[in-house]
Amino acid sequence: NRQLNLLPSLLNDDAPPEARSVAFDILQRTDALPDSIFLKVHTPAADLRALLNSVVLRSGFRCEISEAARVMTGGRSQALHSDDISLGLLLDGLCTPFGLVWQRDADLIRVLTEEEAAAAAGERFRGDAFSAAADDPSNPAIAWLRRYREEAVSKRMPDPSVKARGSYGANSNGIDDFGGNVWEWTSTCYARTTLASNGFAVSRTENCGVRVLEGRHRATMSIFVRDGKSGGCAVGTPPEHLGFRLVRDDTPLALARLFAARLWARAMGS
Repeated sequence: NRQLNLLPSLLNDDAPPEARSVAFDILQRTDALPDSIFLKVHTPAADLRALLNSVVLRSGFRCEISEAARVMTGGRSQALHSDDISLGLLLDGLCTPFGLVWQRDADLIRVLTEEEAAAAAGERFRGDAFSAAADDPSNPAIAWLRRYREEAVSKRMPDPSVKARGSYGANSNGIDDFGGNVWEWTSTCYARTTLASNGFAVSRTENCGVRVLEGRHRATMSIFVRDGKSGGCAVGTPPEHLGFRLVRDDTPLALARLFAARLWARAMGS
């Protein structure tokens, strides 16, 4: 949250008066991790992909841009102005607004999808419950209001303090803290689907500026909301906290996708 709250001041196209000249200096390097490399960087507006590639290379790393990142960042430009910022935070600032995650040394580390989070949560999963007797499929607001009423009746006690890992215990899958007071971002985008009378989808529109959250109930939230209590697009009572759970995907399929992405990047000359 600290990193993401800094995005508005980091991603600012207007240079402060004292930072009109271009600058790139490594102020501190305590080890090889991006969070341990601190930079002074001032640039004019430039192509976002070129800027990202230049920052990474000048910091001593190599950069491969995925096809998804190429599409999301195509035609975008950005200026940078900071006198003291970690490379990790800088990469967050360049990637997060476009729904992207930077990876060090091509590690297969990512955020869970909605389906994966539901499966991992096991018996603690609280999805989009629908009651055929109480709800109207043509009017989702009825189900939303029912959920609010049910939570109000349950008198869920406020749980504002962030807890230590393991405070909510393990579920039947042996995974800690699902269903605690931190609602978890997933990589799944909000989607609006239109169904035909036979139940088949005829159109689907995705908005990746809004993502699905999993927690004590499922919710959708704008990626720029940092305080869950402000509500956002949440269904049910607002989340106390927002966070995310990372997984390392080293399955054969994931490795094959990584290999294919590298071949594609080389073929495209990145």
